Amino acid sequence: MDQNQKTPYTPEENEARYRQKERKKKIVKIALICCVVIVVLYVATLSLNPDTLVDKWFRKDEQPAQNIKFYPIDEDLDILSDAEYLEYDRRVFYYDIDSGATFSVEEEDLPTLDARIRFFHDYFQTVILGDEEAYADCFVSDYDKPLPENFTMQMVYDIYIEPYYSDRLNEIAYRVEYKIHKNNGTFRNDMGSDVSRALLFVLAEEDGAYRIQKIVLFTSY
Repeated sequence: MDQNQKTPYTPEENEARYRQKERKKKIVKIALICCVVIVVLYVATLSLNPDTLVDKWFRKDEQPAQNIKFYPIDEDLDILSDAEYLEYDRRVFYYDIDSGATFSVEEEDLPTLDARIRFFHDYFQTVILGDEEAYADCFVSDYDKPLPENFTMQMVYDIYIEPYYSDRLNEIAYRVEYKIHKNNGTFRNDMGSDVSRALLFVLAEEDGAYRIQKIVLFTSY
């Protein structure tokens, strides 16, 4: 007999090989079913947890952006005396969903405007003036993220606010965009100068006033 010729399997050996193949198929099938069940349970858990859903819809980036060059920090700089900055439009612009128009928030109109619009006007004033204490008061008492404790006056401009509604979110949310001229990184270290990186603001009522409950980067899916 040719030594290279394989010896045929006996009927018993063929039966054993068949049973082994069937067991492997069953194991693979069970593993796939388990994976599907895990995914279904995970999605169901997310649907019952709105906070987790928000985190999935709006990506958080709490790490400082890399390779951004910031301007030198000057604690004594009065930006309201900076002629270049004063050329920029520092007003808040608000998009009104009902009319489809965008209007500027003027000082003389504040008493007649919605409280949430007034909130954004006051919020950006605290940022421009570098008022850390007033800025901290813009957040709910149980806000769970660290706030900047020491930031200089910020050359904020091109401020745009747009209400953001979703059937899945039962919250008062807004898309917020603005730029910082000569950004020194003491307030926002996730973007450079004269660029915009949109945020999602979630407001809540506390002690008869609107305050910030959450701020995350705005990335809609």
